[in-house]
Amino acid sequence: MNLKKEPRINLICYGMILFFFAALACVFPARTYGDSGQFISMHVLREPVYPLFLWIFRSAFGETHYFSAVSWVQNVFNACATIALLRFFYKEYELNRVVKTLFVVVALMPHVMTPVFSATHMIISCAIMSEALTLPLFYLFMVSLLHLALSGDRKDILWSVIIGAVVSLTRGAMMICLIATAVVWLGRLIFEHQKIYKYAIMVCCMLLAIVVRSEAYKAYNYAFNGIWDSDLCKNYYFSTNVIYASHTEDSELISDNNIRAFFTDIYDRATEKSLTLDQAGGSFYNRILHLENSHDSIKFDCTTPILQDYYYQNNGSDYIGFIKYQDEVCAKLTSALLKPNLAGWLADYIGLAFNGMVRSISVSKPYTFIPSLALILISLIGCLVCLFRKQFIKESIILLVVLMMLAANAFGTAIVIMCLSRYMIYTFSLFYMANILLINSVFSNVRKKDRNEL
Repeated sequence: MNLKKEPRINLICYGMILFFFAALACVFPARTYGDSGQFISMHVLREPVYPLFLWIFRSAFGETHYFSAVSWVQNVFNACATIALLRFFYKEYELNRVVKTLFVVVALMPHVMTPVFSATHMIISCAIMSEALTLPLFYLFMVSLLHLALSGDRKDILWSVIIGAVVSLTRGAMMICLIATAVVWLGRLIFEHQKIYKYAIMVCCMLLAIVVRSEAYKAYNYAFNGIWDSDLCKNYYFSTNVIYASHTEDSELISDNNIRAFFTDIYDRATEKSLTLDQAGGSFYNRILHLENSHDSIKFDCTTPILQDYYYQNNGSDYIGFIKYQDEVCAKLTSALLKPNLAGWLADYIGLAFNGMVRSISVSKPYTFIPSLALILISLIGCLVCLFRKQFIKESIILLVVLMMLAANAFGTAIVIMCLSRYMIYTFSLFYMANILLINSVFSNVRKKDRNEL
């Protein structure tokens, strides 16, 4: 960054960002939360980047002092990534001081809203949680992806693939970044009427990126957990919402006696705790909240204890062996239960995803649910209308890409887990920045026309 070429207002905005994160690092100590222990212990079920990040600092600073260093580095990284995001908009468009200042406020909102409104009151950049790295990595990815969407340079493709792979190794649901890179790259190829061999190159590159990511994950698990494998719980997470949507009589659909017994025990325990769809009741919104409140309890209070007791009594106390066995059982449960309960599962899935989209741009409340979804729909219609009329093309493309990532994050997360605020914060600032950018361009164009008419 050449500071001499930056307008003074830009430097002031960057300074505000640096001051904000420096204040967070000074005032709030690093803090652990429910999942922090698994990141610290480099648990086999956690993606590798954040545990490795903690391990590096633990090795350098020792067990008793490394949290402070981690917190400061996280805050510096968040500041730099936020500045990079702002700089993308500041360089691409002529924005007045009010809009630039508004962008600063919007960029900092996830770091204000999460401590205030989330259940954990988590300060993202000071937390010993993967979100502290995932959010700034996602911002850097979006800068590359938006450059790719607008220009299609090779370096933007390369950076999108690299950062997309890294962020997906920080949080598994961020595999959407590699998928989004492929979608945007494909869009550029179609728009530029490229030859067929370039489509083949795109497919090969994306497949290579996915393979490299998977092998890197396995190598990490082998180095720190002694197992050459990755993502050992994909069926475990997915089966939870399937079990939630099932019914007592569904045990008759399972031919395997052991699997049937597991389902009966799990479902009976879930029923005792009022954790099933049959016990949800209320409005569509209340049904969503009931599933969100039930999900973890079905996993940790019903499924895992029952399967763990059986496995340890019959196979010994091999934890890795149990994790594999649990995932196999959950795969069989899903295979037997999903099709007959598809309608209930699908309604729950869509509800969770819609609530995730709401949390992507606001706080989820009964009175914000419909207005938030309406705002997202209006934004989509607005950018599509502009693209159809061939007006404000760049601004509309940016908004369309942001909306794509917003929806992908919500629908991708809802497949396996509930859409908590800390899972949905990634597109919050981008959504409002992209909308403000398009609205500002429209009004600037109107003002220019009015001046010309005068």
